[in-house]
Amino acid sequence: MKNFKKKLFYSLIVTSSAILVFVFSFKLIDNTSGIAQKIKYFVPQQVRDVLRETIYKNQYLKINYNKLSNRFNKVFENDISFQKKELKLIALSEITSDKNQKFTLKKFSYPFYEHFTWGKKPPGYISEFKDTIISMSGSGHLLYFKKKELKKNIVNFNILNSNFHSFVNIEKYLQKNLYGIRDIEIINDEIFVSYVDHDSCEKLSILKGKINFEYIYFKKFFNWDGCVETYDQRTLIGQRSGGRIDLIDNDNILFSIGDYSKTYYPPEAQNLQSFYGSIIKINVKNKEHTLLSKGLRNPQGLYYDSINNNILITDHGPNGGDEINIQNLDEENFINFGWPKSSYGKHYKSTINKAETNGKLELLKKGAPLEKSHKKFGFKEPLKYWSPSIGISEVIKIPDSFNKEFINDYLIAAMGGVIAEGDMSLHQIRLSKEFDKIIYEDKIIIKERIRDLYYDNDLNALILLLGTSPSIGVLNINTN
Repeated sequence: MKNFKKKLFYSLIVTSSAILVFVFSFKLIDNTSGIAQKIKYFVPQQVRDVLRETIYKNQYLKINYNKLSNRFNKVFENDISFQKKELKLIALSEITSDKNQKFTLKKFSYPFYEHFTWGKKPPGYISEFKDTIISMSGSGHLLYFKKKELKKNIVNFNILNSNFHSFVNIEKYLQKNLYGIRDIEIINDEIFVSYVDHDSCEKLSILKGKINFEYIYFKKFFNWDGCVETYDQRTLIGQRSGGRIDLIDNDNILFSIGDYSKTYYPPEAQNLQSFYGSIIKINVKNKEHTLLSKGLRNPQGLYYDSINNNILITDHGPNGGDEINIQNLDEENFINFGWPKSSYGKHYKSTINKAETNGKLELLKKGAPLEKSHKKFGFKEPLKYWSPSIGISEVIKIPDSFNKEFINDYLIAAMGGVIAEGDMSLHQIRLSKEFDKIIYEDKIIIKERIRDLYYDNDLNALILLLGTSPSIGVLNINTN
């Protein structure tokens, strides 16, 4: 009887302790003061971890989300340059191209982070709407200002609020580079935003919203079904997503999708049943989509030349494999550009080492042999490739209103960090009448990573979003 009472006593103590732990467990998970903090030290960490993942999982996730959301917003609330709502003139310089063309470059400070700021998103993308320039940062914050402001030394900008951040996973979105904006495009009175989505996995998505300078309500426009398992932030998966948008006509847009590093055998960029490594056409009314081309690694630039019905595509290749490609829609309903079967680049040492470490080197060599010839294997050859790579990004056409001598002339933006290799420059190419070869080349050294650009008819100037300063650049041809 004595032993029974003793066992009962200890049982009551254990049961009471369990109840106390249960009652205070949620406080124990996240509280840093008061009685909960004192009790916390008597509860093993393993018990607390189990409670977090079971009974109080939803509550814990909610608290953590709120913390991250507040942290995310404070980043911009505390950004003094952003709060000033001014873009100051920081540079005015004369530039002479390799072929002795003269340009004037004005640079205005951009109130977001430069490309190499650790833990931050790089500068975003830029577009125009009537007399207004709209820019979206890599973090999804919008600003706008009047074009005429660029004629002054200080540009006054406004913050354009939206519901963009309601579509993203805040925890993952705070990671550097993997998640973020990939492009913006304004079509009529609507703005399209492509970004790397990340609920249970990584995928490329497009939002659409009507232009309203009070507030933009975005809605999901396009979700590609392709889904990539989530990787840690040391990988480059999110950076090989593509995501460029361009208008093809009133009913359709072009959209680029990267290969997401799926180069092991069988390589997804060569799988005609998937959209990895492709250019697709999307109907803006019914969202029907058509595959136009495959065999791309990371298509960072996309331009539709309506006069000649050509699509120009820049592909951010491997080491020494940056390409400019062309597809004529009158002649070719579908094209395969070859990646990763063919490429003039070579694998990075880190790619080889990773595959070897994971026991997948043979699968990499089989899936991505990087044969130098494209034509030999039934693929289309690039118009040009750069070795060393230039960190290729956007491509646009230069009209003869900018320079009467320009006919079938295009500008290709470069990022990178080594000017001597062609990085941080604008590469001008002129195509033959048949659009089958380059007949003229020039290089304009900007000394900045060029993330995005477009030609502005009203200003008769090139508008650049520069990632090193960061800044917004205005490039005019100097006729003096």
